[in-house]
Amino acid sequence: MGKIEKIGIIGGSFDPPHEAHMAMARKARDEFSLDQIMFVPCHQNPLKDFTGHASPYHRYVMCQLATLVEEDFPVTPIELNRGGLSYTIDTLREIARTGFELFLLIGMDAFQTINGWKDANLFPELCKLIVFSREKEFDIEKIPDEIIKVSNFITGFDINVSSTEIRKKVRSGESIDWDVAPMVDVYIRKYELYKHFRDQNRLIDNQPKQFFIKGVE
Repeated sequence: MGKIEKIGIIGGSFDPPHEAHMAMARKARDEFSLDQIMFVPCHQNPLKDFTGHASPYHRYVMCQLATLVEEDFPVTPIELNRGGLSYTIDTLREIARTGFELFLLIGMDAFQTINGWKDANLFPELCKLIVFSREKEFDIEKIPDEIIKVSNFITGFDINVSSTEIRKKVRSGESIDWDVAPMVDVYIRKYELYKHFRDQNRLIDNQPKQFFIKGVE
């Protein structure tokens, strides 16, 4: 791999990571000539209830497995290491210290709520945005002009896969072969993730947790 100058950032719960996440990353990389797409699994999304979901470390490992065949898709544990609630602005500030040009990848649904994100008004100082939309026309009147000016839109992006539906399929015993990478499917079955809505998902113990986190620092 040559010199790295432009990095895409795709954050989220990745509960689990699926083929739509991978398709977004590939599309952004190819269309904007990005050198890397950095996957950033959150420690805790401030807007979501994680009852019945996988632990942060399970989600981190699944991201590693999902991206194994893409050498330019690194996975970082910075939000897991930070702990607590995960805010995009904190991650952008931390990665911006590298001096790389940053591009934040988000879906249209998230983009339309960006006014409610912590310090979103500071995003234009730190990154450009790549926004994925199923529709070719959309309402962005409430988005501040400063954010619109640094936003790029990819329209007609319609891959019908969601983490919510995957978890439902697992609980009902349906196949998820076409929704996630093969190794992610194996991992979900091995650790019996998502089988019961209120289970604790057999949290990874300290030894494997330290192995995976220490291995990428």
